[in-house]
Amino acid sequence: MFGNIAADTCFANFPACPGSRPGDTIAALPGSAPTKGEDMSEILAAFQRLIMPGITHWNHPSFFAYFAISASIPGILGELLAAGLDTDVDKSRSKGEMPFRTR
Repeated sequence: MFGNIAADTCFANFPACPGSRPGDTIAALPGSAPTKGEDMSEILAAFQRLIMPGITHWNHPSFFAYFAISASIPGILGELLAAGLDTDVDKSRSKGEMPFRTR
């Protein structure tokens, strides 16, 4: 459920460039972090309300500047696999040996 909401957020119909001004995001953020955990639905709603209005959408069809490579279908799947494995250090045999085979 939350994965669908996150994906929908990424592909929602937002303008390519934000209409916000410098300082709008920091002014909208609460003065401190929550003291207790929040429901994921509250977190995603806050993300859409506070973060998305100031985001430049690099992969928007009307944005003709730089092209990110991680937004392709293979890139997204690769990011999903990397996040799921959480291999941020070279302590896994597979991760350590892979560069020698793919050069």
